[in-house]
Amino acid sequence: MRAILTDLHEGRFDYVNLVAHMLQMRFEALHETDDIEQSIAFCMEAISLLPEVAAERRSACSHMAHTGLAVSYISRFEALGRLEDLNDSIAQYAMAVELGPQSDGNYCKSVSGLAATLAKRFEYLGTTDDLHRAVSVVRACLASLDEDDVQRITLTLTLADALEKSFNQSGSLPELEEAMDLYRAVIAVRAQEDHSEMVVAVANLATAHHSRYERLHEIDDLNSAINMNKVLLSLEENPGRPTVLNNLANALITRFEETGDQSDLKTSLSYYRDALNINRHNKVDHALALVSMASGLSKSFVSTSRIEDLDEATSYCHQAVSILADGHRHQLAAYDTLANILRQRYRFLGRIRDLEDALVYGRRYLASCRPQDSGRPSALASVADILLQRFHCFCLAGDLEQALNYRLEALKLCPPNHRRQFEYLYGLAFVVLEVYILYSANPDHLEAALENYKQALSLCPEGHCARPRTLSGLAASYSARFKRFQRIDDLETGICLLREAIALSAAPSDYSYFNDLAVDLSIRFDHLGEVADIKEAIALFARAKDSIPSVHPLQPRLDRHLASAYLKQAKIDSHPVLVSTAFSFFEASFYSPVSEPWTAVHTLTDWADAAQAHQRRVPFAAYSRAMELMEQSVAATPMANLQHEALMAAPEAWRTIAMDAAAIAIAAGHFSLAVELLERGRAILWTRLRGYRASLERLRDVNDPLATRFENVSKQLEILAFSRSIARNTLEPELHFDGMITSKRVVQEERETLLNEIRQLEGFEHFMRPVPYKALRCAAEGGPVVLINCSELRCDALILRDHEEPSPFLVQLPEATLSGLKELNQEFTKARGRDSSKQLVSVLRTLWKTVVQPIVMKLQALKVPHKTRIWWCPTSFLCNFPLHAAGMYTKLEPDANLPNLFISSYTPTLCALIQARIDKRPNAHDHIQALVIGHSTADLPAVEPEIAEIRALGPFVNTLVEEAATPLRVLGALQQHSYMHFACHAIQRQKPFESAFHLHDGELQLLDIVQARLPRADFAFLSACSTAVGDSVTPDEAIHLAAAMQFAGFRSVVGTLWKMADEDGPFVAREFYGHIFRAGAAAADYTDAAAALHGAVRALRKKDPQSISRWINFIHVGA
Repeated sequence: MRAILTDLHEGRFDYVNLVAHMLQMRFEALHETDDIEQSIAFCMEAISLLPEVAAERRSACSHMAHTGLAVSYISRFEALGRLEDLNDSIAQYAMAVELGPQSDGNYCKSVSGLAATLAKRFEYLGTTDDLHRAVSVVRACLASLDEDDVQRITLTLTLADALEKSFNQSGSLPELEEAMDLYRAVIAVRAQEDHSEMVVAVANLATAHHSRYERLHEIDDLNSAINMNKVLLSLEENPGRPTVLNNLANALITRFEETGDQSDLKTSLSYYRDALNINRHNKVDHALALVSMASGLSKSFVSTSRIEDLDEATSYCHQAVSILADGHRHQLAAYDTLANILRQRYRFLGRIRDLEDALVYGRRYLASCRPQDSGRPSALASVADILLQRFHCFCLAGDLEQALNYRLEALKLCPPNHRRQFEYLYGLAFVVLEVYILYSANPDHLEAALENYKQALSLCPEGHCARPRTLSGLAASYSARFKRFQRIDDLETGICLLREAIALSAAPSDYSYFNDLAVDLSIRFDHLGEVADIKEAIALFARAKDSIPSVHPLQPRLDRHLASAYLKQAKIDSHPVLVSTAFSFFEASFYSPVSEPWTAVHTLTDWADAAQAHQRRVPFAAYSRAMELMEQSVAATPMANLQHEALMAAPEAWRTIAMDAAAIAIAAGHFSLAVELLERGRAILWTRLRGYRASLERLRDVNDPLATRFENVSKQLEILAFSRSIARNTLEPELHFDGMITSKRVVQEERETLLNEIRQLEGFEHFMRPVPYKALRCAAEGGPVVLINCSELRCDALILRDHEEPSPFLVQLPEATLSGLKELNQEFTKARGRDSSKQLVSVLRTLWKTVVQPIVMKLQALKVPHKTRIWWCPTSFLCNFPLHAAGMYTKLEPDANLPNLFISSYTPTLCALIQARIDKRPNAHDHIQALVIGHSTADLPAVEPEIAEIRALGPFVNTLVEEAATPLRVLGALQQHSYMHFACHAIQRQKPFESAFHLHDGELQLLDIVQARLPRADFAFLSACSTAVGDSVTPDEAIHLAAAMQFAGFRSVVGTLWKMADEDGPFVAREFYGHIFRAGAAAADYTDAAAALHGAVRALRKKDPQSISRWINFIHVGA
């Protein structure tokens, strides 16, 4: 063809332009990309030939060529989604309008094309100037035409379309009404003709009726949209049939959601399938039909709960994504639909992979939305909902914060009176209430939720399909406020709102309203004692259960609520069957395969309380399962610092479950089991991290390849655990973080598979399982270990006297209560670190009388010798107390002071103590090499003399001080020395994995230390502030610098509970090391550290007996 054209001279422009037009038409028919590429090339060549065209024809030909190029550009834009093609199309149309005289018959078509492409760019970018320009150029052109000019029809349709798009962005009803009037005007003109413009007008008017329904929720609009589309569907020749099928299906689905008519749902799905079959030849249209079909199946699932619907919908979305070019705007929109469907499937099946994928697709779509894009608010809302769901899984506070911020931004971006303003108000209210209930307990959040729900309700007049769920949300806010302030009016208001929601709704989601009303009625029964309330509550819970499948995630909560309701009724009717029924529901809820960890732990707590009240017993296996669920939930988060964050955000019942279980075991006389439960349910993070470094020597002797695989997987998990937090403020770090969560799950699943394989080997049946008492009692090999259990149920001590004792000895602590210890902890928090000793002495005396004295009496009864070394392993608030210093401190009772009776050490867990005693040092390095690390500041003038005291011990002492003491050098030196002394500033941060030693040119953080593997480490003295105290919310996790040193390999560590006095450093160092090295470096033994500290503290006490806070500050941890 091009060769033929080359030989032409006269009329060459006409032939080139004709070929361009033919290629464009063939592309529209066959959708071959090469055709549109060639069409654009020929159009550009035609423009280049314009100078050769006769002068009298040049203006018309210019207009024709630029319009043709504009059409080809927009065709390529529709196919490939490239924004530059849309911009080029607008530019060419603008050129055609500028060149073409208004008298030209094609001028109006160019104006219409320009307006249509401007409106399309508005849809793509959200730039309102484009829309205003489109409306302006069409109105100007219409004003220049006679009333009977046939060209007015096309322009009128273009103007109406632009006005409808403007309504979609602004929510301005007058614009929509004008657009509808314009469509009606076209229909009136073409009513007697079988004309394509009439078909377009009817189709667009039907869409406008649907849009007006979404704004005003008048059912007549929806019915009109359906009827108009049905008329269009009856036409024999209608090239827009696929679009009509899709629009009709959308309208029927909407009516189904309004009325619950199943026939509408069934018919809509058949129309979606018809559209899908028609659109197979056009890739873009076929992809859009696939997405529409998927969306329809997703909505069908809400009614049918057929998981096949979601599986099919997911498949359709994946097909659509694969068909479209990467980055195509419709591909990105398909991501949004896919994300919502995957989130839906996760909620039904609980497969974490679906939630992970949903977040990836949701973030991709959100990242593609510019701030001004009309689709951005919807994308923000979608990702916010997924993040909220992930928070329920992993308790990541960052997810909850981001979900709230996204919801706030979505509402801010939504113009006033926009048709989706209600959705964004409702979504924000829901998230804010979740933040209040699950995380903040901030009354401001509660009031904000109430206000947003009220605003959302104001947009839901009578008959609005969303009014029931909005009433339910508002009721939940009132119920939450009642629980906070105990105002009965709030509860009554919530109940009235829920009754109205149930009366208005006929949708399949009624079950949630039944549940919420039943919960509030049950609460009202507690306060007013109306028997009718609890009976109605039971009936509503049962009705809700019958409304959903047996595997629905709400079933466990309903079972838990029913159990509690039956117990309340049993208080009135005193029928044993009611109690038995209640306990069967507790068991069903707890063991349900779809029970979320939070629900399971809450159920167990209620179950245990009920069992105690009715002289029954919860199976101890249930506690083991609860702890396993808790471990799995925390472990699902990749990084250790975020795992701690999850524990901080988790319900208090999670953090006390081990102590409560142990209390019940003790009450039943199962003392050994109580020890096992405490060991398993405390220091969860350290236990899991130690598991990554478990010895595999015995396994290597049996199956070396299996041991290597297990070791490699454990190393991968350790690397993930010690990764640092990243700023999650753009797509790349967000996807990186989400990818870490996915990697953690995949590797963890591989590790579980390997564990199962290992446990099939003879002699490895219990490999990496919870440690039995028979092994735990080895912790007492060096002296008695005292576990102190603090629970709301009771407080006790269990003494492991030696490593061959068949069972621990029980010491009941009747004077100690959890509430009392909590008050004492508040008093101690105010007193610690102060120069005044009065308050501290009061705390130490109370501690002695309620906790320590009964234990001492038992130790003495067991003939434990005076000055014997003992280990404390406390729980709960007792982790914060200086048990080693408990006493009366009166001259009349010298034996009523623990330091006068025994030498104290601490251990966070029994396994940590056992591990500290394992000799792991290579024989080649059994001589002492000590290192002193010092970094003085203006407020630490005693660092230098402290270093001098230690340096004077001998040539085996090396130093890294001042400029030499950089974090990197210190980390390297840790590998080469067995004894370590830090003399510097330290800080225990609210995020404990960020706690650090202050060194020259930076910090040595806890996270840096735990990553080290120190084969030569024996002893570390942390002469710095607050190096052995954890946080107040999760004290049983013992995450502090001393514990980090122990995890890294140091078997014996001295640390501090609060800020130490700078001048005490040199004195304590001289006394301490004088004892350790009294017989020279060769005879030094790290197990002497506790006795050495005991002596040094005694000397400090003798030097300044009044400054109690200074000498009780030092503690010893480990072997």
